Amino acid sequence: MKAIQPVKLLLWSFLIWVLFYIQLPVKYLYNGSIWFPLLTLILFISAFIFGIVSLKTISIKATKIASPKKLKQIAYLFFLIGLLGILLKIYIGVFKSGIYTSNDIFEQRLENMGKELSGGAIGAIASILYPFSFVSLLIGVYNYRIFNKTLLFIILIFGLY
Repeated sequence: MKAIQPVKLLLWSFLIWVLFYIQLPVKYLYNGSIWFPLLTLILFISAFIFGIVSLKTISIKATKIASPKKLKQIAYLFFLIGLLGILLKIYIGVFKSGIYTSNDIFEQRLENMGKELSGGAIGAIASILYPFSFVSLLIGVYNYRIFNKTLLFIILIFGLY
């Protein structure tokens, strides 16, 4: 099966969007001028197409693969940073916001969305740190042969969080 070219995929998705836009009776809540969103969309699409075209003219060099020992060290470091972020996120959810202790989790999340800075500085730190666990998951998935199964399972659990 041949891969779809990104520019053709972009054009097909735009065509499908136009067909749905014409067919569905949707009322948009945006009351401003249409020119700013339209020019932003055109800028993003043209930058995407320029990026795809420039990839065809540039030669890509193979990078040197790090040693398994170095990959393990990087994965452990990212996992520990991500674990700290996850623990802070759970702390905020349980003690600060009360998300995990409420009877109706959806209602509680909607209330917390209305509050500004409900997590405070700890929430900001947690938001910065917890994506590192996902990065360690990606490193573990791409290099699963160098990790033992127990550690890979732990990285999988915390990385999917």
